[in-house]
Amino acid sequence: MLDRKIQLIVFGGGCFWCTEAIFQRLKGVVSVMPGYSDKVEVIEIKYDPKKIKLHELLTGFFGTHDPTSLNRQGADVGPQYRSVIF
Repeated sequence: MLDRKIQLIVFGGGCFWCTEAIFQRLKGVVSVMPGYSDKVEVIEIKYDPKKIKLHELLTGFFGTHDPTSLNRQGADVGPQYRSVIF
């Protein structure tokens, strides 16, 4: 169960280990957990909205991958690398 002050968002934007490393560095991010959702490599981000705003997370998400590149991010190719937000 999440603390009511902590929010959750799930991003898929390529290799989850690469995206995990990016979001772990942001102040206000409580935890980042890599995994799969609907056969897509994703990261579950728990964050404190008093320390980091959703638009900052979205800026990081869209700034670190190409959401228009279908089923591919850089050298990673396949449907598990598509761009998603849950």
